[in-house]
Amino acid sequence: MTAETPKITRQRELEAEINFLVPRLVMSGATFVVVHGAVARGTARANSKLNLIVVAASDLPFKERQEYFRDKFKGREPVEMVVYTAAEFNRAKEESTLVRHAMREGRVVYSPERG
Repeated sequence: MTAETPKITRQRELEAEINFLVPRLVMSGATFVVVHGAVARGTARANSKLNLIVVAASDLPFKERQEYFRDKFKGREPVEMVVYTAAEFNRAKEESTLVRHAMREGRVVYSPERG
């Protein structure tokens, strides 16, 4: 058996972090989660972080919502998470380059259809 390369090991670590975080996000009201960036492409390197876009119901203003989710869902690995309400996400799909790119090249890891 051959040893894994650091790149494969890092990809697996970040995939494991997805499996750790997504159920917790869903239990806190997330209705949609997409991973984007290097992990979605399968090209994670030693310094890669996990990039997530999350849709969740929330009454918190945008900035406070980001802080709340960042603090509540600190994982074992570095995570960059942007959390939208459903209305914000629908607008962002039209207006945000980040969201359009993530939807085109990312990977949906949770949606009501996927479970």
